[in-house]
Amino acid sequence: MKKITFLTILLTMFLGYSQQQVYTLGFEPSDPDGDINAWTTFDPPAPSFEIIDNPMPNGVNTSATTKVLKLNMVGAAPCYAGATNFNGTLGSWELDATVSSNLTLSMDVNRSSTNGVVGVKFANATNGTVFEITDAQGQVSAANTWETLTWDISGGAISAENLNIEQIAIFIDFTCGGADTAEDVELLVDNITWGANKISEATEPFNGVINVDANAAWGGFMNVFETPTNGGAYVFGSGWGVLDLKTVLDTGANTITLQPNFNTYLDNPLDPFWVDQTTLLGNKEMEASTVIQDNSLVGESFTFTGNVASNTLSPMYNEYAFIRIFDAGFGLLEEITSPLSVGTDFSVSYNNTQPAAANIQYGFTVRGVNANPSNETALGSVVIQPSVLSLETFNANNFTVFPNPTLNNWTVTATKPITNIKLYNVLGKQVSIVTANAKTVRINANNLQTGLYFAKITTSLGTKTVKLIRK
Repeated sequence: MKKITFLTILLTMFLGYSQQQVYTLGFEPSDPDGDINAWTTFDPPAPSFEIIDNPMPNGVNTSATTKVLKLNMVGAAPCYAGATNFNGTLGSWELDATVSSNLTLSMDVNRSSTNGVVGVKFANATNGTVFEITDAQGQVSAANTWETLTWDISGGAISAENLNIEQIAIFIDFTCGGADTAEDVELLVDNITWGANKISEATEPFNGVINVDANAAWGGFMNVFETPTNGGAYVFGSGWGVLDLKTVLDTGANTITLQPNFNTYLDNPLDPFWVDQTTLLGNKEMEASTVIQDNSLVGESFTFTGNVASNTLSPMYNEYAFIRIFDAGFGLLEEITSPLSVGTDFSVSYNNTQPAAANIQYGFTVRGVNANPSNETALGSVVIQPSVLSLETFNANNFTVFPNPTLNNWTVTATKPITNIKLYNVLGKQVSIVTANAKTVRINANNLQTGLYFAKITTSLGTKTVKLIRK
């Protein structure tokens, strides 16, 4: 539905400075709930889901251009099968028992069957159930016709779990405690509305692309080796100041400048450990990594990208972008790298292929001998900036994949023509490639084993990896 998702109806409340609002989830692309990546379904065989134009303009929802959430449940699905948003994607809220709009929840639905009921549930940030309603309030009166269902959620307003609510769950055909549904059921959903005190804003769902940002929480790590002429053995590794690496973060211009390491030479010119006292050259091979550690990426497939604005670094040095995957003890499981070629975008992708992953890092490395700071200008630098492909341009809204899970095939649609799709199994082995030049591409799953796969989808905007499930 095309309307403002969050309509403020009262001034800021004194208690906790929360704000009383009416929430309306209309699944429009401009709103947080309109991002398909904000949603998931449960449990195996999980219903397929997509956000589409209203395919049945009738009843209380007569617009053919409004967006709706479409859920398809097979008859063998669990009695509680449904859809829910990911934590934080709608923000957080609490119900106020003194405000009438907080005591009811309404939803426009169009269901292919009148058997069973539509159920609703709120859960808080710690997965506590605020309310779960699966009674006759969710009974549909007519098949294939839009109608408005309304639930009394006043019990949730006085629940001990009524704090930091982050999720709404929709049960497609709740039959637990009764006869299971044998038929497939399609449920269309729009205009989910309730009132609440807003606690926090919605967070943008992670779309799998990390663009370089000089303002991010960068750190430094240095591995020190003997020079190749001295055998190249590993000496030690430790945390290192970003400026000491030497890396310059220009937060105003949003650029990152990578250079050889100078501080070990500058601080120790008479120490033969660091400086060859005969040749006056640096005496150690320095592997300087400018790094972000983000363990929230464990279990995710993602791409790290940026643009190389300039590269005048001496060929004595090896420079690259990386993603490093470590286990719980920081044993290296996998490293993916990309060269830093001037005037190009680099792209490094990880397909969540390491079950033991516990620590994830991405960033840049410059490796070479520690240098005399008097040669700083001559040795050059690499300047990195964000890719012109912004997160807003290349996000998950550019793709729709359905049905997912599937028995036979997946259909991928995009806003730009798809160049190719490479399919990988959980071991990282490519099992299929589809070459195309179309906005709609089908991936044949008939010859694939049951399990999880990763589709690397390439368009003119870049590459995105999505998870696929073969039933």
